[in-house]
Amino acid sequence: MNPHNIIRFRQILNDSYLPTEDLEIIFAGLSSFCRIFLTNDLKIIKRSRTLGLNHIMQFVRVEDFTDVVKSISSNRGGNGV
Repeated sequence: MNPHNIIRFRQILNDSYLPTEDLEIIFAGLSSFCRIFLTNDLKIIKRSRTLGLNHIMQFVRVEDFTDVVKSISSNRGGNGV
């Protein structure tokens, strides 16, 4: 693991209210610059707001996925994520 990533992981661990059992997968999504984190875990979605605005990943419920993809596509002028 890159030392910069260790620092970022520790910052997320210290600064967020995300459940520790979910941090690894959330960090993997953030590190790979995912645009959408798909989950029906409302606790993760709610607590993801504690990550601040320095990330591009949106935490999305499965039933909202299509609407989010359409929104991203229309904002980028493209056709998908």
